[in-house]
Amino acid sequence: MTHLPHLRTIALLTLITGTIGAQTQKAPPPTDWQIEAQVQQALAKDTAFKGSSIISGVNKGVVTLTGNVRSESEKALASQDLANIEGVKTVLNNLTIVDNRFHAPAPSTPTGPTGPKVVTLAQGTAIPIRLTDEINTKTAKAGDSFHATTAASVTLAGFTVIPAGTPVTGRIMEAKPAGRLSGAAELAIELVSLRLPTPEGAQDISVVSQGLSSKAAGRGTNTAAKAGGGAALGAVVGALAGGGAGAGIGAASGGALGLGANLITHGKEIDLKPEQLLQFRTAAPLNVTIMLENGHQVLPTAAPGAQLQTRSATGSSPQ
Repeated sequence: MTHLPHLRTIALLTLITGTIGAQTQKAPPPTDWQIEAQVQQALAKDTAFKGSSIISGVNKGVVTLTGNVRSESEKALASQDLANIEGVKTVLNNLTIVDNRFHAPAPSTPTGPTGPKVVTLAQGTAIPIRLTDEINTKTAKAGDSFHATTAASVTLAGFTVIPAGTPVTGRIMEAKPAGRLSGAAELAIELVSLRLPTPEGAQDISVVSQGLSSKAAGRGTNTAAKAGGGAALGAVVGALAGGGAGAGIGAASGGALGLGANLITHGKEIDLKPEQLLQFRTAAPLNVTIMLENGHQVLPTAAPGAQLQTRSATGSSPQ
């Protein structure tokens, strides 16, 4: 019985010693696989690396980083975050700094010429016009000017050489009123200039056109003659009396004002109203300068000029 306390003391000491030994036993170091998992978690958790491309690898506790980040501070932060992970001996930071900011693309190389280009309209090119002035053989005199605008654009090779609505100036070559002794009224007209828009402003260019002429009915005649030796080319005249709104375009043979059944005569006078449609043709080549930008035509603002006056539906003369 005297040995029992001693045995109990020995057993207790043995239990205490084993417990202390278990507590002081060192845990095994994390494997490279476990370190890699911690590295990936740390990189994914930190929002500073959002949008960056970081590739990691672990070998015997040494972490190697490759890929791209956006700044020097982001690169340094990666090393700091990973150095605190258990089992990491060192961090080899081979990250590359790239500039991900938006940069406007470089301007494209021009695909065609830029600057002025001279376009030549051949002799005989048609120029349709619409009168803005009235021409009456009773009051008109040789040498008087009249005004009009182009009724349609004149184009060549895809370029608009003369835009629709271009102001036009013409000249009365001959005007003879009807009379008891003098006979039928006669009229001959031609174009002399176009007012074209340019980057520097409106510019008047000279035009050499075939003349148009006509002789009203008188003493049993109704003839059409060449004007001033001009070539016998088609004339265009509005089909409505006085050239009212919506006047059509009809062709007549010869360099003449096609009167038909005297639709544009009044009391045997030749009377061309505003809005009357006529078609002239060039009697010589016409050079016009247009502007190009990268091979495309640039149309300046239309040149100012005479405008059509508003007329009533009955086709009465403007007040």
